[in-house]
Amino acid sequence: GIFLADDIVSKLDTQYLFSEINLPKWVLLNNYIVSGTAKVEGIKIQSTRSLGENMIYEIAVTTINRCYPLDEFIEHYAWGSAEGYFINRVADIEYPVMDLCKTNLEKLNRQRYMYSDKIDEMKLKQFFWITVSKDNVLKIRSINNAETWGMDTDHKHQLLDSQYITRVAYKKEATKDEKEFLNKLFITLMEASKGSYDYYEVAYHTSGSVFQKMWEEMGFMNQFDIQEAYYKDAFPLSIIPYKDGISTLIVRKEGIKIQPSIYSTKQQPRYIVIIPVEAILNNNQVVYYNYKYFIGMENMKVEFLQFMSMNEIEEGDYTGVKEQDDKVENT
Repeated sequence: GIFLADDIVSKLDTQYLFSEINLPKWVLLNNYIVSGTAKVEGIKIQSTRSLGENMIYEIAVTTINRCYPLDEFIEHYAWGSAEGYFINRVADIEYPVMDLCKTNLEKLNRQRYMYSDKIDEMKLKQFFWITVSKDNVLKIRSINNAETWGMDTDHKHQLLDSQYITRVAYKKEATKDEKEFLNKLFITLMEASKGSYDYYEVAYHTSGSVFQKMWEEMGFMNQFDIQEAYYKDAFPLSIIPYKDGISTLIVRKEGIKIQPSIYSTKQQPRYIVIIPVEAILNNNQVVYYNYKYFIGMENMKVEFLQFMSMNEIEEGDYTGVKEQDDKVENT
């Protein structure tokens, strides 16, 4: 408290008013309940401006926060109307479930394959406005979450106040083992013959166990987490790369890009994978594409695989010649 202005300390000590100091709190992000308590990884001043006798700093704080699956959180915590914050549930006492939680629980259950079923960690970037007096002695007059002025107090404390937060990828790049596995997977996926996907469709429509066996026969023994209840959603037929009259695909292996997704957590890495291909059409025309997929893993097992897009590119983008030319121009 030595850096807080005296009037702020007085309010905190005697009135328990936190309008000038936004304390850490639970927030709902992508069907996870994220704890306000965090490990700070980095702090950066985004901007500064003068306001009367004070200076206002816009601060970006990168944090690692514990996150709870929504159903796990609801099982252990409830909103305390009298307290004005979340409290631990007590056995044999009924607590109302917020409509917000009901809505998101339904979505969570439909997409269970995309979310952890245990406590995890995610990385966030949080933005704050800090007002500091211009006196000789540094004194903080307020710390406010950016972008949330005007939100009523109840909403600020009931999971909704997340406009000042953005998710960032948990790690900067895939591990060596992940890169090797993902390269093998997508080269296999793209270079499998068009006819082999007839078997894929049969396995897909038969059962989860047959679908699992199909991946094993493609060389991925115990590397896919196939759940009977939702494997068709986790691995939809849209991942088949033969689209728009394509008969043959040739991958530029060294051009594959693996980008960590902001939806990664510590235990569940998620990646966007971009694969440059030369496509030969049924009429023998040659077209070049970048295929983009979204993939989720846990313990080196694939939990889901989703097709995102295929964008036509120039031959120079496929071969890497254009990329090299751009590097020369920028040196």
